[in-house]
Amino acid sequence: MPAPRLLAAALAYALAVPAAATIDDLTTWDFYRDPSDPNVNASMTGSVAPNLAELNFINDLDIPAGYDIGFSSVNANSVVEATSGYYFDSSQDFTIRAHFSLQVTDPAGFVGIGMGIGEDRAGFNSAGIGFGVGTGAINLATYGGAATNNDAPVTQALNLFEVADNNYSGSLTVSYDASSGDVTVGAAPLLGIPDPLAPTQSVTFSGASDLVAWNGDDLVVSFFLRSDDPSIYSNWSGETANADFFDFTVVEGAAIQVPEPTSLALIALGGLAMMRRRS
Repeated sequence: MPAPRLLAAALAYALAVPAAATIDDLTTWDFYRDPSDPNVNASMTGSVAPNLAELNFINDLDIPAGYDIGFSSVNANSVVEATSGYYFDSSQDFTIRAHFSLQVTDPAGFVGIGMGIGEDRAGFNSAGIGFGVGTGAINLATYGGAATNNDAPVTQALNLFEVADNNYSGSLTVSYDASSGDVTVGAAPLLGIPDPLAPTQSVTFSGASDLVAWNGDDLVVSFFLRSDDPSIYSNWSGETANADFFDFTVVEGAAIQVPEPTSLALIALGGLAMMRRRS
């Protein structure tokens, strides 16, 4: 093909950037374990479909306290390290919501799920909403808001109620206010079908006090399933804990792709310019 025709064909290809998936396509999210412990990894599975992220603790094993598995919206610990995925610009307001279902069998110890945002998925500067089930001297289930400020924890309980059964569902909401840096997290029960309504309970972490050490970096979204040992509870050692996150929605704002499609086009055009100079 003559050089001008080759250049024209390549230019058309570069400018025809395909319609990208969006952040609500959970197949674009990255599965992670924190920390990476080979003695625990074999007992955990993660699977994902476009509108469903599934996390499991299985095989009746003792999961260490503080151990997470999850999905994050980028494929690295932070946006600057990522080569794919989606994030939110910290200079813009946004609200996200997802539904969850948690089923446990032969429960023992404490297990929790949650959704949060942060400058990194390791949770050094982060805030989110979680739901936990504790089995022990007192059986309970509770929603709670939590945040970290340079890895220092900030927590607020939303509600406390006795365990009725081992199957739970609800919706989780996280809102970010760019002007103040405030993060508001909340929860609501699911009434049989996915419910788009605002949370029935919420708490706010202040950007001016609770989150004062945040750096203004771009923000990653994560879902997680976690073993922990708060207060009178031991780490999770039940038979199974199965968490589904589904119908993830950007209620307000817009997620940004890594890398941005326009950046891909510019890279391609730069390559075409090199081709033309060489032809």
